[in-house]
Amino acid sequence: MDGRESSNSDEWQDVIQSFSDKINGIRANILRNGYYYDSYDRAFNIVLATTDATLFKARLPSYEVPLINYDAPSNVADYAKRLDRWHLADPKRSQMIITFITADTDEINVIRELESFYGVRAAELLWEDKSSRLR
Repeated sequence: MDGRESSNSDEWQDVIQSFSDKINGIRANILRNGYYYDSYDRAFNIVLATTDATLFKARLPSYEVPLINYDAPSNVADYAKRLDRWHLADPKRSQMIITFITADTDEINVIRELESFYGVRAAELLWEDKSSRLR
């Protein structure tokens, strides 16, 4: 491993530690006060954005936060791998998984195959054209 790879690894671990500290601070505040709200906190709504490659390589602690897929994997096997890796970060499997897809693409077929093969049910929220409400 060259110096650059070591530096990237250290940087990634710093990001993970910072994310973990923030999550733990929010949870402690919720336990202490029953809620968390700080309009001045830039990280009030925090997210860890990553790629599949990084997600598979990273040693993620248990976060118990939702997984949001902005790009659905192209097949059921890859989708299952992503979910399996995420369940290492959420071992209680207690969090929601949200996947944004376009209905008239192959992405919907991946979701349907996932439902059929694994016996799961994916809830659907449809966005009406030229409207700001869900139907």
